Amino acid sequence: DNMDGRALTCIVMTQVGQYVRPTDQVDLAMIAAIGRKTVMEGSGSVSRAAREKRIIGCSCEFAAISGKHKVVKIWSMKHVDRNPLEECNLVDITMEQELSHDMAIESIASSPGNEMLLTGDRMGDVRLWCCGKNVFLPSSSRQWTCQRVFSWRSKFDLMSVDDSMQFAITSIEFLGEKIFVTGSKSGNLRVWSTDGETGETIDKE
Repeated sequence: DNMDGRALTCIVMTQVGQYVRPTDQVDLAMIAAIGRKTVMEGSGSVSRAAREKRIIGCSCEFAAISGKHKVVKIWSMKHVDRNPLEECNLVDITMEQELSHDMAIESIASSPGNEMLLTGDRMGDVRLWCCGKNVFLPSSSRQWTCQRVFSWRSKFDLMSVDDSMQFAITSIEFLGEKIFVTGSKSGNLRVWSTDGETGETIDKE
């Protein structure tokens, strides 16, 4: 049971980052990474990094759910300038935030623009999360807040826990930025709008 609780069940990208070496094709990410490294370490640092095939820029953000946990963990990955021949990580991975549900989370999806997250739990609730950044602290990490809660089951329905768990959201996916679809443990699909409207329900045959 302990291993099941720790096992990662899903990882989604929440911010597409960059992976840059001095020998890669020149683009805006390359120019920015070279500029930062030159300012911090001098002009010779870039040529040394090229000879030693070092990474000079690496960053991204992702969300993960695991086992029977009631939280989504948001992680950031940032490059650390170390010699690749040394036995150490070339990036630092830091947990930035935890997003909570009342019940264990079964599924997660990220919007095409990486500005929204959907999380579905085993009692049929779906939460829509939107990210924002403190404009007064540009260097701060993005923060996620719950904007809306969708529920497959009516709050007024009286049912056992086992019956409620038939509504568990076992799969979820964005269909563009405004529409998403969920699949339940019972085998049914439902289409939703991010503004709160419920669309068509497709029952299994």
